[in-house]
Formats: sequence, structure tokens, C-alpha cells
Amino acid sequence: MTKPFAYDLAAFNALQECVSDQPHRFSLNMAVCSDATMRSTLTQQLLAAWSNIEVISFWPYSEDVFEHVHEKVGEGPRDAIFIYGLDDAIASGADSASLYRKLNASPDRWKAWFACPIIFWVDKPTEEILRNEAKDFWEWLTGHYRLDKAPDS
Repeated sequence: MTKPFAYDLAAFNALQECVSDQPHRFSLNMAVCSDATMRSTLTQQLLAAWSNIEVISFWPYSEDVFEHVHEKVGEGPRDAIFIYGLDDAIASGADSASLYRKLNASPDRWKAWFACPIIFWVDKPTEEILRNEAKDFWEWLTGHYRLDKAPDS
């Protein structure tokens, strides 16, 4: 028998509100979900509810996340942009120092170019790394959605 997904429903509801309440207003956000299958399921639920969410994969890795997304994103209005792969890029051993430096310098660029919520989907270890290594970027986060359910919940 398959175990049902356990995730923080309040955090997921808050993430849904971020997308529905701010479709044409910039915000920089982080959704933390360590289980890849659950992350995919939650994303699919959001994509089913909003037709103008764009999903961008941060692949191939580079040291400038903003530039990568800026080049890949399509035309037109969006409800949100979901960015995947930052956790994989950090785990791969890519040039982390340059990646963090460029992330720290990027919030004004995100705000200038995108009029919608930007949501980085990462795992728990990446959340910790970004908090410590990309502090200026971290300070710009408007929303922080910890979707992993606590083990004792």
C-alpha cells in the first residue's frame, strides 16, 4: 500500500495565495520541498489551477541564474515563474562562489524584468546553503514556503 503524501497544507495554501493574489506583481519566493515526487505533484496541482505558470529548468548550469531564466522565459503575461534545478546545480559542484555572488547581485534585475511571483523550488539542504552563502539574495525573499511536513506531524 502506498503511503499518502504528507506536506504542510498551510504552507501550500499560502503558496497558492502568492500565485493567485499577486499574478502581476513581482515577488521573490522560495518553496522548500525535499521529496522530488511530492514537489512534482504539488507543482502539477498549481499548474492545473493556473494556466500561465511558466516552469524553467536551471539546466545547463551556469553561474548566473537570472540570465539563464531571462533567456529561457517565454513572452506574455504570467501568473508565476517556477524555477527548478538550483539544488542540483549547487550539489553538482558548479562554480558555487560565482553563483552565490551573482544571486546576491540579482534581486534588482529580477524586479526590473518580471512582474509576477518568482518561485525557486529547492530542497532543505539548498535552503540552508542559500541562507548562509547568498545572504543578500535571501533578504529579498518575500515568501518562504516550507512544504516538507515535520516528521512528528
